[in-house]
Amino acid sequence: MAFSLMPSYPSVILLVFLLSFPHPSLSASSPSPSPSFETEFLTVPKSIFSSTVKSAIDQVHQTLSILTNVAGMFNDFRLSNAVNDCADLLDFSSDELSMSLDVAESVKSNGHRNGTGHPVSDMKAWLSAALGNQDTCLDGFDGTNGVVKTLVAGSVQGVVSVVADVLKMVRNIPAGKSAASGFPKWIKPGERRLLQAPVSAVTPDVTVAADGSGNFTSVMAAVTAAPDNSVRRYVIYIKRGVYKENVEIKKKKWNLMMIGDGMGVTVISGNRSFIDGWTTYRSATFAVSGMGFIARDMTFENTAGPSKHQAVALRSDSDLSAFFRCGIDGYQDTLYAHALRQFYRECRITGTVDFIFGNAAAVFQNCQILARKPLPDQKNSVTAHGRKYADQTTGFSFQYCNVTADADLLASPNSTATYLGRPWKAYSRTIFMQSYLSGVIRPEGWLEWQGDFALSTLYYAEYINYGTGAGLVNRVKWPGFHAINESSQAYNYTVAQFIDGNIWLPQTGVRYTLGLTMADEAEEQAYRQKTRKRVIIIIISTILLVLITVAAILGVVLPSKTSNSTQSPSSTSSFSSIQSICSITQYPKSCISSLTSRQNPNTGSDSDPLHLFKLSLQISIDELSNISSIPESLSTQASDNRVKNALNDCKLLFSNAIKQLNDSLSSTKLDDIRTWISAALTNQETCLDNIGSVSVEFRGLMQTAMENSTEYTSNSLAIATKVLKLLQDFNLPVHRKLLGEEFRSWVSAEKERKLLQDGAPKADLVVAKDGSGTYRSIAEVVASAPEKREERYVRYVKEGGV
Repeated sequence: MAFSLMPSYPSVILLVFLLSFPHPSLSASSPSPSPSFETEFLTVPKSIFSSTVKSAIDQVHQTLSILTNVAGMFNDFRLSNAVNDCADLLDFSSDELSMSLDVAESVKSNGHRNGTGHPVSDMKAWLSAALGNQDTCLDGFDGTNGVVKTLVAGSVQGVVSVVADVLKMVRNIPAGKSAASGFPKWIKPGERRLLQAPVSAVTPDVTVAADGSGNFTSVMAAVTAAPDNSVRRYVIYIKRGVYKENVEIKKKKWNLMMIGDGMGVTVISGNRSFIDGWTTYRSATFAVSGMGFIARDMTFENTAGPSKHQAVALRSDSDLSAFFRCGIDGYQDTLYAHALRQFYRECRITGTVDFIFGNAAAVFQNCQILARKPLPDQKNSVTAHGRKYADQTTGFSFQYCNVTADADLLASPNSTATYLGRPWKAYSRTIFMQSYLSGVIRPEGWLEWQGDFALSTLYYAEYINYGTGAGLVNRVKWPGFHAINESSQAYNYTVAQFIDGNIWLPQTGVRYTLGLTMADEAEEQAYRQKTRKRVIIIIISTILLVLITVAAILGVVLPSKTSNSTQSPSSTSSFSSIQSICSITQYPKSCISSLTSRQNPNTGSDSDPLHLFKLSLQISIDELSNISSIPESLSTQASDNRVKNALNDCKLLFSNAIKQLNDSLSSTKLDDIRTWISAALTNQETCLDNIGSVSVEFRGLMQTAMENSTEYTSNSLAIATKVLKLLQDFNLPVHRKLLGEEFRSWVSAEKERKLLQDGAPKADLVVAKDGSGTYRSIAEVVASAPEKREERYVRYVKEGGV
């Protein structure tokens, strides 16, 4: 489409309006920061900060007034959308500046109620968003009359200058130190249950059902009816079905939560696109701006297809928002993580070009990232982060994710080059860590945007990823690319540090990992974050742990004395030991009740921590054995093959978990014990994850059945980690007490090394497709292998496709 270079009549009017207002500059509007003045949160006196913010707000209001007045004057659909986008974005900036001003002026009262309660984190997040909104405004004019864009840019630049100056006045958060000071006031207790409970156990405020069985038949109608500025969680349950509508949750709709019947089961579908005249920002099928939004068990999709170019499925401007077990499907520009702090857990995101983009501070954990097949002349890029200014606290962090090809691209993986990302703006920031990167990712890893643009100012990093596509040997050699070797560096991009997740995520109910480990330390971390002095907590925790185990340790240190006694310990002493041991677990009530019910008052070992640990393991094994038949029983009730397959997986995972717990019971090595119990716990969680991805109903049934087994296993792991480790640190005879005889090492160093080094090791069986071996297929030789063989069983697979 060709555009005239001559301005239209509305454009002339807009020009007159814009030129009638002065454009503030940094030198004219705001004094230089005083380097000698120090406050807890600002680099300048509060009066200077406040006056500069007020100047920025005035400039935003002036520009917003102009755009509001001329918004309906254009006959061009795309241009009208761009102007409307700018008006909305400037309105967001006004709010974000006002909230920052409120924090500065009420800093002693712990800041503004809309944030986390930590002034620096909140102001940095809001001002970063306010600064980025203007860029999004101007991006919307791509493909429109260039004269109008130039006119708008002139006024918007005045806003950018002042907001950039304001952002520099807020102190930086010290690296490696969490910005937590407490839980946000706007999150109420009980929200964890909303995300973990089956749909049948949740009482929603309203229900949406396409068949008319709910309060509303459309999602947008339910959103419109929701209260404005709600300080409590407002739950909308959306029944299964495909809802073909565009949903927009405005900024006044606070604390909404949407619950569906499952990913791919409850679907909100649209097809707006750039080619059809929509701006990228306005093309979103589902857009949310209200703070504190949560979605679980649903899918957002844009079906416009690759030929329609930019077509957003989900756009989020919601601060402190979380998406749990959600599908986000599209092609180019699928997920627009536009601004502020966001968290995605166990989501499935598909797309082609820049399909996760925006300028939010977003963390993605345990997500499946699937590259699809684009147009023939296109290259895939998973991310395109839009950080334009070095002071913005934004970026994308991917942790424990799986990056691979979707089915259409998997059929011809070499047809399209796929990269982890490319720099949309000068200070683009993206980190992949502890994630699986498949062979679909090119060896270079990252793609240029245009020439050498941003290659020295961007920050792209990778940290202990694995998979065929994770090799760093052939990675780009840009100044801005980093292969992180230190965990202290990687920690800066974790949930706790990057999006202040330790403050606001614990009570949303969404699962998360705060740091760099997979261990479930949510409760302990949340507790630590409530304290002001971490060093005090470390000292207190150590003292308490030592005191907790003192009485029990006596039974280990002085076994000869106790063994000569003919009087068994009193039930009071035994119960006291159980209470002490269980107090360091995540589920002390279930720990105490289970151990107490199994204790033997006639033995003298009930107060021995090692005995109690073995007893806790046996209880875990017995409970898992009791529920091991449930998956098969539920499978008979399921009609969906996906559910049946998931339940079959659970049966296998339970079997593996039982074996791992039995191995822990007979092991003498503490590291092995902790590894196997962790694996048993992971297998149980994997069962729930698999079912949850296909059926919320059956996940709820399994979760209820597994409640005891997961708690018991968690308790065993806590005892092994905190009690047995302490005994080992004190050089007490932990190994001998566990079994009384030395366990043979599972690896024969000499033999194993020889097998790995020999060019042609002697094999028990040979696989060869041409028939020259014992078997023709790998499956056959695996099936023929003896079970539980103690010696290494070697199978040689000859060259070629098998």
